[in-house]
Amino acid sequence: MISPAGRDSIGFQFMDEYPSPTEKEKLSSQILKLKSLLSSPTPNLLRARALIKLSDLLVGRNSEGDYLEASKLYEEVLSSTTPEEPENTMALLGKAELKLQSADPVDIEEAINLTRAAVKMLGGDQSDFFYGKAKVLLAELFLKRGGVSDRDQALEIYKQMSADFNVHEYFKLRAMVGKVELLNYFFRKTLLDDADTYIKECESVLSKFKDERRNDYFRLKGQIVLSELKLIKDKGNKDAKTVLEDVANNESAGDDLRARASLDLAEVSSPSLAATLIKGVRKMDGIDPYLLRKARAIEDSLKSI
Repeated sequence: MISPAGRDSIGFQFMDEYPSPTEKEKLSSQILKLKSLLSSPTPNLLRARALIKLSDLLVGRNSEGDYLEASKLYEEVLSSTTPEEPENTMALLGKAELKLQSADPVDIEEAINLTRAAVKMLGGDQSDFFYGKAKVLLAELFLKRGGVSDRDQALEIYKQMSADFNVHEYFKLRAMVGKVELLNYFFRKTLLDDADTYIKECESVLSKFKDERRNDYFRLKGQIVLSELKLIKDKGNKDAKTVLEDVANNESAGDDLRARASLDLAEVSSPSLAATLIKGVRKMDGIDPYLLRKARAIEDSLKSI
């Protein structure tokens, strides 16, 4: 097990220095700085730390070729460190996170094993940034594997992380979003019965999220989830509509979140406004098929009005 002192020795304040994936220019700036640092002779330990940070920044930016470059850097860290060193465990997590994008069940199974090994090495410190990352990643991998028991295990992880006051605020946010979405898709009656409780939880978690990360993907997704819950209770909720309008018009949010916010608005708007919102969604590139199906369902409902 890696000691807390060993983890602290990594030396990066990750959430303070790690820009949101929506902030491409800041990510690119830090990537260039780290590459410049690594172009000079660097002690092995400092190099491993910098490689981990660089790899994570590349994954966050996700431009063409970034994942491949990050994969090579994680492998370099794994080959130059021992399992007792914190950088080795961080590289295991990074490697597993990259496999989350794979459609190959073998890759997902390997990623689950890698993440479980990392969780064991991290030792259960809920406040640790990387322990939070490992647990969230494990839940996401279970969902990707897709069995009924996997879904239950993912929900249990999300519930545990949401309930623990010591969990790092960023991963508490991600766990909250994951939990509410799972309940919405598979346990909707539970969500509806306790909507007020989940609204309060969302508000509490989001209130602790730092303003300088206002365009962070999961913060924006959390705002959408909260707005959806409020609209379940009251389709005329003005605060929820305002938040959805802000996300729908926020180019930094990314098309998937903007499309989701637009369609949520379309469901509670006049037929003419709904048609305009859906038209805007159809112009976006790479939209999830689920959202396109939702757009068609809204259009069909409008025809019956």
